[in-house]
Amino acid sequence: LKAVAEHIQAHGFRAGIWVAPFLAGHSSKLYKDHPEWLVKNAGGTGNVFHFNPNWHEDSYTYAIDLTHPGVQKWLRDTFKTLREYGFAYFKLDYLIAGIRDGLRYNNDVSRVEAYRMGLRVIREAVGPDGFILGCGAPLAPSLGFLDGMRVSNDVADRWGPNALENIFACGEGVPCTQLALLSNCSRNFLHGIWWLNDPDCIVARSSNTGLTPAEVTTQVTLFGMTGGLIVLSDDLTNMAMDRL
Repeated sequence: LKAVAEHIQAHGFRAGIWVAPFLAGHSSKLYKDHPEWLVKNAGGTGNVFHFNPNWHEDSYTYAIDLTHPGVQKWLRDTFKTLREYGFAYFKLDYLIAGIRDGLRYNNDVSRVEAYRMGLRVIREAVGPDGFILGCGAPLAPSLGFLDGMRVSNDVADRWGPNALENIFACGEGVPCTQLALLSNCSRNFLHGIWWLNDPDCIVARSSNTGLTPAEVTTQVTLFGMTGGLIVLSDDLTNMAMDRL
């Protein structure tokens, strides 16, 4: 990782890294070596936070107990090390795991207080000059620790939900451009007040996409009007001029 960060910096950029610090995968060293670091269910075992079959051996993931002194030291050491390696931008994903209900090392604090303990450790470790972007996070409980925040569901290379999703996942925020834009509009008032809004990345490519030129124009225009972060994920060298 240190070599990667140095390589990025050598080309005139700041290095960023995308991590899920409040989540432990089933195959992870943390899960195997430190079961006491997990938020527990009533039976005393790790509380499953999320199931995703696409993650294979990590299909089951567990919420980390942010009140545990060992976890706090691990978070502090991890993010100090990443900062020393040269990373200055930190996208923290699946932060909602930190506020998961369950039994903790310190059950005298609320779930919100536990969550903010974890964010405070990370903020102190990366310092005031590190940029922290929250993602998949509870909004109000994150206030004061983040520089930016994802305020929508995932964009996708399609406009809206398909027929099955409209039946079985109605209102669930499935990845698509239309729902992401609606979320961005409804939370735009937070931008520049609580943090910088992140509307997710622009999807403007002309190949391997289901978005029409009008839909791409709508997305880019709205992102520009709302004034949030602009994140590019397309290969600009292979983009048609009209999309560019």
